[in-house]
Amino acid sequence: MTFIVSIHLSVTPRRDVVLPPMTSKVVKSFLTVKNLNLDWEDINRRPYQITPLILNGNYMYARKGEPGTPLTLRGGVTAHCRVSFATKEVRPEFFTEMDGILETPYGEFQFGTYKFEVVELDKLRLTHHRVLMKFRTTTLLTNLYMLPPMLKGKFREVNRLVPQPSLLISSLVSIWNSVAEPKEMILLKERETTPYYLGRIADLIMMETGYNVRPETALIGKSDQGKMREARGFTGWVKYEILGSPRTRERIGRLLALANHLGVGRSRGLGFGVVEVKELQGGET
Repeated sequence: MTFIVSIHLSVTPRRDVVLPPMTSKVVKSFLTVKNLNLDWEDINRRPYQITPLILNGNYMYARKGEPGTPLTLRGGVTAHCRVSFATKEVRPEFFTEMDGILETPYGEFQFGTYKFEVVELDKLRLTHHRVLMKFRTTTLLTNLYMLPPMLKGKFREVNRLVPQPSLLISSLVSIWNSVAEPKEMILLKERETTPYYLGRIADLIMMETGYNVRPETALIGKSDQGKMREARGFTGWVKYEILGSPRTRERIGRLLALANHLGVGRSRGLGFGVVEVKELQGGET
């Protein structure tokens, strides 16, 4: 059985600090420096997500062309974040050893757990056919998600700047099947071809009924050569109406439910691809 664990942390600097462009690195540093007995090697072989720090409801990360760089956080001011990962065993250490004061490369911080969630992968699902999907941080959907397996290695990778349904679902089913036990997998014929075929179906049955999407370039940090690394993707929201057979709608609903925990697209461990998916009930628009 596969579980999805989400740990919500408070993060408070002991004094004023300058944050990295992707503030999720503060938490990632904590998890590494703390050296907890959490079997992170196993987690790092599986999809996981660390969100950027959140302050007053806003995700803190540097965007190209926007003021406020470098990012800072005043001493004693508490931000929050979420760490989500898949595991086969839910151990007490996940929740009892996540607190403490630690010196990181970005300063000294107080970390504390204030909420945690555990859900069985196979229990994840959205049941309504109308959903609102918010892309809260820069989302990186590459064209290669929809490359047929027989053409692997023959095209250059490019991030798309719109949330094309085929790319969303191809990414999500790849994440799902990489953490699932064989009996939990979502398959159309072979595992290798499922992301392509289910993605093609998604383009036919996920109808946009409203959207507000914009391109965005996030700053990652400086390379060893001193050059600022960037990643270009998109943020915003889209409303979808999901058509098709009950079986297909059920599969799409399970994948969208997973996105609430592990995100979508590339570099989710750095804080990219944080999404919120909400079911729209009745006449709700």
